[in-house]
Amino acid sequence: MELSFLILNIIIFTIGLGAIALAIYLILRIKRLEEGNEDMKNIASAIREGAFAYLKREYFYIMIIAVILAIVFYFTIDRLYNWFPYTLISFVVGTVSSIFCGFMGMYIATLSNVRTAEGVKKSLDNGFKIAFNGGAVLGLFIMGIGLIGIFGLYNLYNLIGDGNPVYLSGYGFGGSLVCIFSRVGGGIYTKSADMGADLVGKIEKGIPEDDPRNPGVIADNVGDIVGDCVGMSADLFESLTITLIVAMIIAFDPNIVLAMIPSPIPGLELIYKLDALYFANLVVCTGIVAFIIVIIVINKLFKGDKPIKTINNGLIISGLISMVFFGSFAYSMLGGFGVRNIKLWGMLDVAMPIWLGVFLSGLLGLVVAIIVSINTNYFTSGNHKPAKEIAKAGETGPATNVLKGYSTGLKSITIPAIMVSIAIIFAHELAGLFGIALSSLGLLSLTGIIQAIDAFGAISDNAGGIVEMSGLDEYRSKTDILDEAGNTTAANAKGFAIISSGLVALATIGAIIDSTIVTHYTKIALNNPFPIAGLMIAARVPFMFSAFL
Repeated sequence: MELSFLILNIIIFTIGLGAIALAIYLILRIKRLEEGNEDMKNIASAIREGAFAYLKREYFYIMIIAVILAIVFYFTIDRLYNWFPYTLISFVVGTVSSIFCGFMGMYIATLSNVRTAEGVKKSLDNGFKIAFNGGAVLGLFIMGIGLIGIFGLYNLYNLIGDGNPVYLSGYGFGGSLVCIFSRVGGGIYTKSADMGADLVGKIEKGIPEDDPRNPGVIADNVGDIVGDCVGMSADLFESLTITLIVAMIIAFDPNIVLAMIPSPIPGLELIYKLDALYFANLVVCTGIVAFIIVIIVINKLFKGDKPIKTINNGLIISGLISMVFFGSFAYSMLGGFGVRNIKLWGMLDVAMPIWLGVFLSGLLGLVVAIIVSINTNYFTSGNHKPAKEIAKAGETGPATNVLKGYSTGLKSITIPAIMVSIAIIFAHELAGLFGIALSSLGLLSLTGIIQAIDAFGAISDNAGGIVEMSGLDEYRSKTDILDEAGNTTAANAKGFAIISSGLVALATIGAIIDSTIVTHYTKIALNNPFPIAGLMIAARVPFMFSAFL
């Protein structure tokens, strides 16, 4: 291995391990904080017991299916191609990695909720930072373990074989398996517990939300953690790891990256491919470094008295830092790729360095993430017109309230849809399929802070429930501020997850079609009925699937 690649290996592993080390430090720091009085401890203990009972049962069934699938993958892929059991190992490691992240999410959430409730007694800022640091732990684990897992397996396979990133595909599928269980199972649990507690408490007994006389409140609080910590962590872990794997596969494919270079130097084909492959991993590193800086800034410089403002500032800072590192790595890693002519829609002919096209592709992803976040904040925050109009519509009854809320939701998707479309078109024009993959990675470089603010919402909601059930009504106003911010941040995270999944899916399909493994496929055209019929049927599947949930 060349010295430069050895140094890059050290940098990537150091950053990944650094994220995990910081997560462990934050856990120990939170664990040292006071839990409050006996009532608060008992309520938190009940939530913790319910949360881990659910998690234990869910992971039991996941492991059964994982064992079956691992055997199937070995005999249908590894044995078929006479491979070392690459797919089997990758699948097992990916499954275990995602499970571990979910477990740590549950652990830190049940550790932070009661300490956040106790922390607001001192100040709103103190409670905010405890909840945010709890969420940050999960964000750090997802990015650190995802990076170390994929890059570690790549280096292992490189030692025992040819290091083709295709062997890593099983890792992404392992994350997908855990994701479908955590998202669907967690979503059903969350909504069932939420509606059940409200129906019994508010409708049948006429008692307020989070009243200690309603046992269903414990299940409701468990559901918040299950959905926003375990479920979302599995979702973002899947998106991040699959995008990174797809970017590595595209980088290693001679039909894609080498085709971008106008005058490749003979004999350096492998170096070109490795430069692009390592660059994809460095993009994730930029996200980790930016997130670590944001954690320090929020804890040392920002005040949490205005949670939404602090979170939005943190998101913007993370994006700006990622942008700077992204550009630096693009120039240093891909600066030798040369200049190529880019014809935008066959009209505008521009001579652009390849590194700049790649950088702009990733920048598009970052811009999309920030704009989608601003859009979500506008439509969901109580400080803006849409939420106020929905509340006003409730004055004339539940029917108009529901209709207004639903119509507002339909309006809210316009800007994200337009932005994603623009990003896809421009990224493809700038750097081809590699550009789309890097646009996805650029967006997902914000995974850490997005997961942090999502888990922050669940922790804050739990803290409010603990305060209410403990009879500490004088502190409820503070937890309500955190809870309102948490509802907005949770909506932000869901929008981010949906957008990232769309970009990931497109990059994955492109990688499969352009891969040398695929020898033929049916082109999608308006005059070909089969692809169109397939699209119509496929579009119906999510509706049918959701109808049974």
